Amino acid sequence: MKKKDWRSATRDEQEALRFKAVSEVLKGARVIEVANGFGLPRGTVYLWLKQYREGGMEILKNKPLGRRRVMQIGDRDVKRIIEIIKNKTPHDFDLPFRRWTCKAVHQLIENQFGIFVSITTIWKWLREKDICLKKLRK
Repeated sequence: MKKKDWRSATRDEQEALRFKAVSEVLKGARVIEVANGFGLPRGTVYLWLKQYREGGMEILKNKPLGRRRVMQIGDRDVKRIIEIIKNKTPHDFDLPFRRWTCKAVHQLIENQFGIFVSITTIWKWLREKDICLKKLRK
């Protein structure tokens, strides 16, 4: 009989597995029996038991995935930044750049809006608007 690979199970199935495995051990089953029965490493069952002892069944529930994407700067501000890039130079804003680069735009946003936006995000905005910033060659 082929054992199920629980890594490919849905998040809800994995949560139910954690609850079942811990419940079986709490009812008196040996950890090795539970681990073999569910096709899990026994260390995993011991880890779940430790977590249960520290925080109860609540700690065995699924955790939220990743961070929510929060846009710190609005579309109107992005359009304003694009207009600045098209019509002005970094020198107009006392930035130490001769041409617009992602770093220059990054500094502009920090100075004008007081917000941190990653250079990667700036690059994506510019690419979406078909704006190409060329690197200066030394």
